[in-house]
Amino acid sequence: MAATHIATVSEEGVDTVIRFSGKVRLPQGPVSVREIEATGEIVLAPIAPTGEQTGSWAAFLDHLARTPRDPEFMKERPMNRPPVDRKLFADVSAKRMSWDEFFDLVGTLDVPEEYMAERPMNRLPVERTIFEDD
Repeated sequence: MAATHIATVSEEGVDTVIRFSGKVRLPQGPVSVREIEATGEIVLAPIAPTGEQTGSWAAFLDHLARTPRDPEFMKERPMNRPPVDRKLFADVSAKRMSWDEFFDLVGTLDVPEEYMAERPMNRLPVERTIFEDD
């Protein structure tokens, strides 16, 4: 993690001056100043002599473009395999399940009572007779 240092901010005429302790050194020249609205933090970043900001996405992408790549890198990895054609839900797609069959199926599930009990939307459905006459 980067070290955090204390600096002093003051105004001299129309300029704002930031004085760092002896431990902090920035290269002489311009810096970009960004304010992160969500946290109120102000970030100073040196600007390279070429005019691009160090640590910017453009600098990172330029670095990647200049870096030679090995064509075999990460060639053998599980995510590169073609997907397996699986017949998910093949046994239930042949016929439509009635609500009674659905609630019978839900009743067979072994779910611990304390499983996400503090979230009311995660409770198992309760069988009700809404549309039947009493």
